[in-house]
Amino acid sequence: MPAAAVCLSPAVDMLFMGESVLFNQETDWLTPEYLTGILDGYLVDHDPSDPLASPLYADLQGLPPLLVQAGDGEILIDGIEAFVSTAELQGVSVTFDCVEGMFHCWQIFAAVLPEGAAAIDRVGVFVRRQVPEE
Repeated sequence: MPAAAVCLSPAVDMLFMGESVLFNQETDWLTPEYLTGILDGYLVDHDPSDPLASPLYADLQGLPPLLVQAGDGEILIDGIEAFVSTAELQGVSVTFDCVEGMFHCWQIFAAVLPEGAAAIDRVGVFVRRQVPEE
């Protein structure tokens, strides 16, 4: 088991049931149609509620400390928030870093987006706290 895990805008519920899928279409580059493409291409005919595809439905007990970063403007935010709550209820130590107005995987724009650079810095702080120096 790793010492910790970092989840950046994770797709944790392949059922994509949250209202944010509809309500955050104006603030995210992901679209419901894109999610349908993920289901068709990634899962093919596999059950989207299988815990191996949708960790929201998994037994999360025993996972290492998690840092979950998400933007409140992304269409996946409802599923991500449900995952964070589920992990906490199952005894997992979770740091939830939800950034106002950010879209799916804004961290990849760290070179041009101050919020992205700050998010990457917070990832570094989290990892350094969790992984002992040798």
